[in-house]
Amino acid sequence: MKKGLKKIFMFSVSTCLLIAYQAEAGEVGKRDFTEKIEIPANASGDSKFEAYLTHKRAYKLLKEYQASGDLDKLYIALNLAGEALVLDPGESRYWVTLGDIHSEMTKFNIFRAGEWAEQAYQEALVLNPEDTTTMVLLGISLAKSGDYKEALQYLEPALTDDTYLMTYAIGQWLNLCYLAGSQTKRGTIYYEEFLNVNPEFYYLRLYKAFLYKAHFDYVNVEKELKIILADKEADSKTKEFASNLLKDLKTEEAKG
Repeated sequence: MKKGLKKIFMFSVSTCLLIAYQAEAGEVGKRDFTEKIEIPANASGDSKFEAYLTHKRAYKLLKEYQASGDLDKLYIALNLAGEALVLDPGESRYWVTLGDIHSEMTKFNIFRAGEWAEQAYQEALVLNPEDTTTMVLLGISLAKSGDYKEALQYLEPALTDDTYLMTYAIGQWLNLCYLAGSQTKRGTIYYEEFLNVNPEFYYLRLYKAFLYKAHFDYVNVEKELKIILADKEADSKTKEFASNLLKDLKTEEAKG
């Protein structure tokens, strides 16, 4: 690890700690926050404009790090993200970028990086409580730290409100929370309600089948898998996986 990465910088803004080290952006899709923030009419000398430019540099370096793996870029992005928030702590997207940088830093086992990511995403939600993308990012961060029930409090409503955020990868995080958090019954109910409104997410029946299997409800496991196999809209990969699971289930039942 490069020497600079061993340093942890903290900035105090109002009642919040501003730290920078983490990123989960790839999980929830590409988000270009630098182009969507309203730029103040007055240019240099305005703290909000300076914050905008500083954040833009931080976000650009974060993306470059994710493409190249250059840790120096991530380290510089850390400092710039903190500086942007010192200048303008009221912009929720700056907090999201800070959370994203912290999320990346969890890969290097930086002490408390996950906790700092959660704090940053929570600050973003205080400023913009309707941001479902940030809710998903916070939910994933909480799941990583083992707070499965709390993670579901963010993941479920966010995915219900914005179904386009539901992907195979996000579904896996959701299922992890249900399984590891002993929430399998809750999961089957959520999936059933979600699928009733959004049947095009047929692959969620695979996750639902795993939840039934966790408490040995093989009748419903078989039911979910057969629904997938009979679905004309289901893709071949999903059907193949469902078919293999069904064969495994039959083998287990035969063994008694």
